[in-house]
Amino acid sequence: MLKIEEYISMRKRKEKINEFDFTKHSDNMGKIIQFVSEYFNDYLNPEDYNYELIKLQQTIEKSKKTLINQYPNTHGFIEEYYLNKKKRIDTFIKKVCDAQKDIDIFYKENEFLEIAKEVSYRLSDCELSDDDFSKVVLAVKDYWKYNISKPNRSEMKGLDNNIVKWVMDSYREFGVNIASYAFNIAWKWSDKYVEHKYSRQYDEHYYINSYDYRYQDNPFDIEEEYEKHQGKPFIQGKRDYFEMLVMYSWLFDVLEDTSYWPEYEKLCVKTRNVDLKTQRRVLVPISNGSQKYPEEIQSGIEYIESKNGLIK
Repeated sequence: MLKIEEYISMRKRKEKINEFDFTKHSDNMGKIIQFVSEYFNDYLNPEDYNYELIKLQQTIEKSKKTLINQYPNTHGFIEEYYLNKKKRIDTFIKKVCDAQKDIDIFYKENEFLEIAKEVSYRLSDCELSDDDFSKVVLAVKDYWKYNISKPNRSEMKGLDNNIVKWVMDSYREFGVNIASYAFNIAWKWSDKYVEHKYSRQYDEHYYINSYDYRYQDNPFDIEEEYEKHQGKPFIQGKRDYFEMLVMYSWLFDVLEDTSYWPEYEKLCVKTRNVDLKTQRRVLVPISNGSQKYPEEIQSGIEYIESKNGLIK
């Protein structure tokens, strides 16, 4: 059922009325008044007025823009299903996807099929047609594509170039975000081992970490995580890179205590022969056109890079 402005707009198109043709000003005004009268007297028939349906339509209308953004290929199906079954498929998809801790590295068709099956099960709709189930799968992919983020190089500036390249190449080729997956693992261990406190006396927040992450052969149960996904081409053979990525998230994002990182990098190179680029960028204090600064002279300048990226 159309709203009054939608009904008038529809009638204007049908009658081919041009409100900017001022030679027909009086005629146009009369027709608009007629449309309003017909809307309330004929179109808006109280006997056919389904209040529940109108309420459902209004609910969909409020979230229509969000649905179009998140589900560009399937928002129409989601709206129609809600009007017919009174169930928001998008809500079920969000809950199931959010429960998948490793969804950032999903890329296979069967992985999306499993999510769609779980959504179908939660809908308690065992009578989904093949066509409707295919649309649920497409809706899952729509939601995944909308929420998957591109790895941010600035958030990996303390990592070795080889690891950063691995993360970025995997995103370009498979559309996965390994860095986000590593962060989720670190955050999961934070929920288990890091207790956040607040001191009223000093009016400050602090945390207590009870997880001993130093000098372990299998920190964060990396072996189990690696075994689970080693069949994926972007994970296979990258066990040590993967561990370093999780440790980086743990130290830089969770604990915000980076003192162990240089020592940890050296341990990885020395004990596991992890392939890292040891050459670091040097701050060159003087530049004169194409003239190169003498390599034998090392800069004695120290600098601090703030969070906004400005060098001080």
